[in-house]
Amino acid sequence: MGVRINLEVSKLFYLIILISILSTNLFGQSITINGYLLDSENNRPVAFANVFLAQTTIGTSTNESGYFIMEVPSGEYQLVTSHIGFELNIQDITFKQDTSLHLILQQKIKTLKELVVSPDTTNWFSNYKLFVGSFIGETRNAEFTKIQNPKDIYFYYDDYQNKLYGFSNKEIVIINEALGYKIFYTLREFEMNFKSGFLISYGIPRFQTLNPPSKKQLRTWQKNRRKAYNGSFYHFLSSLKQNKIKENGFQVREIFRTKVDKDTTLVRGKIQYFRKKLMESSKTNDGFVLSANNPIIDSLSYWNKIKNEPNYIDSLGSIIINRSTLMPESNIICCKSILQISYLNEREEFGYRGNGKRDKKQTSLVHFQKNPFRIDSNGFYAVEKVIFENYLAWSSKLAEMLPLDYINRLNNPNRVNGSAQN
Repeated sequence: MGVRINLEVSKLFYLIILISILSTNLFGQSITINGYLLDSENNRPVAFANVFLAQTTIGTSTNESGYFIMEVPSGEYQLVTSHIGFELNIQDITFKQDTSLHLILQQKIKTLKELVVSPDTTNWFSNYKLFVGSFIGETRNAEFTKIQNPKDIYFYYDDYQNKLYGFSNKEIVIINEALGYKIFYTLREFEMNFKSGFLISYGIPRFQTLNPPSKKQLRTWQKNRRKAYNGSFYHFLSSLKQNKIKENGFQVREIFRTKVDKDTTLVRGKIQYFRKKLMESSKTNDGFVLSANNPIIDSLSYWNKIKNEPNYIDSLGSIIINRSTLMPESNIICCKSILQISYLNEREEFGYRGNGKRDKKQTSLVHFQKNPFRIDSNGFYAVEKVIFENYLAWSSKLAEMLPLDYINRLNNPNRVNGSAQN
């Protein structure tokens, strides 16, 4: 059965989980890495496989002998190898000098879930529309971001749990004409929970820089890339580490969230009881139902009000100015609460609220799922340990995604190595 409901998910409850990725130390020297990629079953070379650094433009392919070679800046990375018919291989590796590797790929074995769950083809178009809005996004850049192989994406709708799943056995190929990138995306998980309003979406992207047809187009891409970076979570982390929160346009507060003690079972029972009483009274006395002082209606209204009250009460802390409040050490964020991060230098996009209105600042809530939250010296952090609400949840989709080598080059303008035209 396909999805037949309108997706009206509160922006307060988006959960965007991206693949855990490693920022690179782009001040490091250029290093040569090479090696062979072998099949675990027979130890034979795996030809024409992809070997790349996650969420960067740095990558290559193996030749007929399974051999690969590429230049990378020194630093810590997630090295990814992929090929159709094989399991994805992801390794966290620190490159300090020229390195030779022997990598092994496991042949893919279909899981029980893959064998028993068949895709929902009847409602593919409606499911695909929901997928694109949640995967690509709804920003202005999303209008110029297109999936090239949509039929390689399949969907399964779980009617019992009211969830939509998306999956693909091939890389999803995306052209982002707004930022000037071709993206090959390995989708690891996509789940839309219509009951809770949560979205879980993560995978591994690799980037190729498009060749601009003119200098004017290149300038447009450079402008759009900078705009996509401004106000992003990477921009905030860079501002925090440099102790330039205010200078770079951010306003940060801590939010202390207290859970409300509410007996949901009692509330649901009271609502069901008074709804039943109201229906019984309507059959015997219409005038009673319509009277101004109906005690049944008053009671039902009271318990519905209790039901709709928030489950949490938020208390807003003072504005954080100095880095030491959140980052007592150079690479550790200590935050036991939620951060409210407002970017003051740009207004919200019109599409965010959906009513033609927009605020003068972009406000988000950021939950750190681990305290302390560690960022290593090269910028590594576990992205799955961060939950976004509000603006960042809406804007942190694939249409706004930038490769990490561009982000680091932007933060380190003296860097000369790296892919061209970024």
